[in-house]
Amino acid sequence: MTFDPTIPNATHFVSADQPQITINFGQLNTIFDIDHVKYNDATVGNRGKHKQVTLIAPVAAAAAGTEGIVHSVNGVASSVSFNGIPLPFFSNSVGDFPIFPDILKGAGNDWSCKIGKLIFNFGFNTTNGANPNTRAITFNQAYTASSTLLNVSCTRSGASYSNLSDMQVISAVSTGFSARTSLTAGAQDFYYLAIGY
Repeated sequence: MTFDPTIPNATHFVSADQPQITINFGQLNTIFDIDHVKYNDATVGNRGKHKQVTLIAPVAAAAAGTEGIVHSVNGVASSVSFNGIPLPFFSNSVGDFPIFPDILKGAGNDWSCKIGKLIFNFGFNTTNGANPNTRAITFNQAYTASSTLLNVSCTRSGASYSNLSDMQVISAVSTGFSARTSLTAGAQDFYYLAIGY
């Protein structure tokens, strides 16, 4: 059964065209069902809603997986929401990709994301408060090379800047770093950002 665009025909009796009219409506519903919920779906509230968007390949040669649709994150435990809203993903025949890099949460207040080959590790931590006043950080995503751009910055303690000290990186490798503060007592809060590949 195929759709016939010439039916109904103004010169025909409706009774003569009725079988093809029925076929046409059936074909319309079948074609509509490719991207939408069918007209006669059991769940009335879903009828006509989009299920997906299917695009044809352009006449010129295109890369595989050009057809796709944007959707929200569904049950991806590693993903982070901003202000309670999940990051959007783009799904195509190649795979599922976050429009914004998937931000992965590590232990404590350690985070990471990847843009192309660049890996970003960042977070917030506190030195141990002993002497020497140090903290070892394990990157959430390790780098393939140990040459990374690493910044460690102190944050004030409460509303006062009186305890603000300098932070010094003792050692850094592809999997993490150790830092210390000039304070001999009292824990020092600090932020860090590492960029590499």
